Amino acid sequence: MSNIYKNCKNFFYSLSPGIYNRFKKYKLIIKYIISGGTAALVDLIFLYVFTDVFKIWYLISASLSFLIAYFVSFSMQKFWTFRDNGRETIYRQMYLYFIVGVVNLLINAGGMYLLVDEFGVMYILAQIIMGALLGFSSFLIYRFIIFEKKKIEAKKEKRGGLKILIATGIFPPDIGGPATYTKILGEELPKFGCEVTVIAYGDGEITNSERRIFRISRRQNIISRYLKYFRRVWELSGRADIVYAHDLVSVGLPCALVKLFKPRLKLVIRLGGDFLWEKAYNNGWTENPLSRYYKEPKNFTEKIFLLVYKFVLPRCDKIIFSTPWQKEIYEKYLKVKPDKALVIDNIFPEFFSPEERVRAGNRRVLLAGRLIKLKNFAKVFAAARELPEVNLLVIGEGPEEENLKKLARELGINNRVNFKKKLAWPELAKEILGSFLVLVPSITEISPNLVLECLKLGQPVLVTKECGFYGKYKEELIFIDPFSENDIKEKIIYLLNGDNYNNYLGKIKAVDTARNKLDLAQDHYNFFKNL
Repeated sequence: MSNIYKNCKNFFYSLSPGIYNRFKKYKLIIKYIISGGTAALVDLIFLYVFTDVFKIWYLISASLSFLIAYFVSFSMQKFWTFRDNGRETIYRQMYLYFIVGVVNLLINAGGMYLLVDEFGVMYILAQIIMGALLGFSSFLIYRFIIFEKKKIEAKKEKRGGLKILIATGIFPPDIGGPATYTKILGEELPKFGCEVTVIAYGDGEITNSERRIFRISRRQNIISRYLKYFRRVWELSGRADIVYAHDLVSVGLPCALVKLFKPRLKLVIRLGGDFLWEKAYNNGWTENPLSRYYKEPKNFTEKIFLLVYKFVLPRCDKIIFSTPWQKEIYEKYLKVKPDKALVIDNIFPEFFSPEERVRAGNRRVLLAGRLIKLKNFAKVFAAARELPEVNLLVIGEGPEEENLKKLARELGINNRVNFKKKLAWPELAKEILGSFLVLVPSITEISPNLVLECLKLGQPVLVTKECGFYGKYKEELIFIDPFSENDIKEKIIYLLNGDNYNNYLGKIKAVDTARNKLDLAQDHYNFFKNL
């Protein structure tokens, strides 16, 4: 078939090269008209056959002929007019094309009724008029949405590098894991020839065009926030090869909606936490860790969020996890296909050279993080009641701060508990090094940065068993049961012994902590260029 098509082009070129070149300049429109004309001819032929030969009421015959012409039109427009031979998104394209077809069908039937019954236009002429109107509107949809050309490799060759739109909830000066992560990518990916644009929520509508950072104010109602985020992603995605979103709801939902209308857009989502489980635990909807959460029945609010999950996840081209543990949970309970999921490990912080390291004689235990229920600091407070030689340093802010201070007074340990406001690296590193031990007792942690920081510093840490690091570091780290006050107490007592402490310190120092931000950018670049 392709040889016949080429021979036809060569024949017309031989007749008149000048006219052929003029027509070639507008070949997309000409091919669209030919495809549309062919579909229209099919429509009119079947309309005549159904109406005059089979004596079917003209409205029904118009609908039947329109459906037949729809399939003819889809095939010609996709494979010939817009030269889209890809099969990866054909079902999504057929779905969108079908929606356009259904809407056109309804408009066509309504228009036919008005023209024939209300204005007395002959049904054949009425169909020609409606076909022309619908043909023009459909061209715009086909050209700029359904069959939009966006081939990453072609763009890379033409422009010299990939264009990445990073969509995140927080970005510096905000403090948090996603802010640090996206800042690193924004700084390191350009070293591989990528152009990076960032969109994030912030304290105001701030735009830094030079650094290509765009912020949507979080100081407005949720509907306004999401709509503005959606609009900005829509605008910025026009120049992007890939949209890289960093959660499923506040960022993932607007990006997935853009993907719905731009099906050829590449959407990648990274999950470093689990929004729904965290919300459920902090609101008292569940007492289970993440590993058991998706097994249990859900309340109405949880079901709404699950609908969001089930809308966003299938629309991702790929989903990046920070640990195999979370990846397996999503594959099992949220039906994420294994070929859509991959793991890119987190990195260790920049090297910090301590002036002085504490020894086992120091008895200060450090807890750090946002002061919320799932961090499970209350369980450590209860264990510390029976460890009079242990002092606690709590670093962080959050809604549970006053409750923790009250609990310390009730347990009679308030004179051994010191609270400090949240600290960023490297100030936090100094406090880690000034402590005997760090505890991460959370009900669930995916890939806690605090643990990576302790490993980098060679500092002993006790980590919750409900963690993505358990499989990777079960031979090197000591893990605790977050639901057992006694287990936490016994593990602390074990490390109060100087020999045990020094042996554990040796294991931690032996962990390879060489992975850095350049490795992270390299992994992302290799992934993006092959997407």
